[in-house]
Amino acid sequence: MPFGGAGPTHGNLLANEVGLNTILVPPSPGTFCALGAIMSDIKRDFARSRRLTLGLDPVAADDLRAVIGDLEAEALAWIDAEGDIVAKAAVEVTCDMQYPRTAFELSTAIPEETWRKGSSEDIAELFHLEHERLYGFRDADSPVDITTVRLRVHGEVPAVDVPEVAAGADAKPAEERDYFDGTDWVRAAVYHRSDLPAGAAFAGPAVIEQEDSTVWVLAGWHAATDKHGMLRLTRD
Repeated sequence: MPFGGAGPTHGNLLANEVGLNTILVPPSPGTFCALGAIMSDIKRDFARSRRLTLGLDPVAADDLRAVIGDLEAEALAWIDAEGDIVAKAAVEVTCDMQYPRTAFELSTAIPEETWRKGSSEDIAELFHLEHERLYGFRDADSPVDITTVRLRVHGEVPAVDVPEVAAGADAKPAEERDYFDGTDWVRAAVYHRSDLPAGAAFAGPAVIEQEDSTVWVLAGWHAATDKHGMLRLTRD
């Protein structure tokens, strides 16, 4: 699937070189990346360095809730600033945790129910379980240090309706011009992408021009459009 402004121009040549038999060219290849960006859910990570010791500090869980609350407020404010495109948002919390005086932290997921209402013991138990899963043992008598609190906000973007192209008779070429096909100069039919109805089909050599790109169809290949305006090139 070649995209970008130059991709469809070279796509058929590349397919010939590597032995591909089918190419799909999006309706607007020059803005295909932008379309993907606007259709994708949005995410952003927030983090706060904070040393908390579960098992020694009786208010460690409350302090953790306060830190997460600050991060959540910051994250939801950022989501709100993204505008009405975001349908709904959710947050995920993880903490970098370790046994005291060990060299590495483990990123441990903290479910919402636990960080909102759980005790220090409930939160520490999540780390013990993760440590046991990875290393095969736990030190249940040891306190647990939290070094960094992390929150990821996930904003859901509704699906975008892809418009359909009206069906019609095969499009007529606008003109013919000489083009270099990578080996020799050939006479090619020139089509305008906006004039191609759904179901249009024609053989190469041909050139399809549009505002954001140019599609080159080699001899020995056929081009056809579907109901969404996708251009399918197939080897004879």
